[in-house]
Amino acid sequence: DSNHNFDKAISYYDQILKIDPNYIDALNNKAVSLYNSGKFKEAIIFYDKALSIDPNFVTSLTGKGTTLNDLGRYEEAILYFDKALKITPSDSLAEQNKQFSLQKISKIQQEIVKNEQQSQNTLLIVIGLIIGGGFVGGMIWYAKYKIKSNSVTILHNSDSKTNAISKSENTSNIP
Repeated sequence: DSNHNFDKAISYYDQILKIDPNYIDALNNKAVSLYNSGKFKEAIIFYDKALSIDPNFVTSLTGKGTTLNDLGRYEEAILYFDKALKITPSDSLAEQNKQFSLQKISKIQQEIVKNEQQSQNTLLIVIGLIIGGGFVGGMIWYAKYKIKSNSVTILHNSDSKTNAISKSENTSNIP
């Protein structure tokens, strides 16, 4: 059982830390063992203790960043990876984990935008149902609204104002 092995290792590190509470390698290795046994919040405590002794201890910087990733705290994790990379630019583990954090942040941002667009469309459909007086009228209102808003986007993004104006004139009478 691997958790038993990590618990055993943690016990050994505890014994070492009773003798020397500032032994940075024991603090870091206890943090790693806690991390590997799924005790992420406890691991952070020991990474922090190691970093309080040596704020530039790259192993603990990368370890804490990795643990923060697993807790979903990606932006905070990037700070630790950046600090590790500033000290050791060739640290491939810190670089890989930083890229993972950036990808997760990007996916979260895309989901937020997608959810906002879905919420906006739902709201517009409900407004259309109210204004349009029922399902068919609501869908017609919604379609006209989308066409009109796309014309505004075309007008806003177009390099040729006359071309955009002629496209938007076709929908200028939509209520």
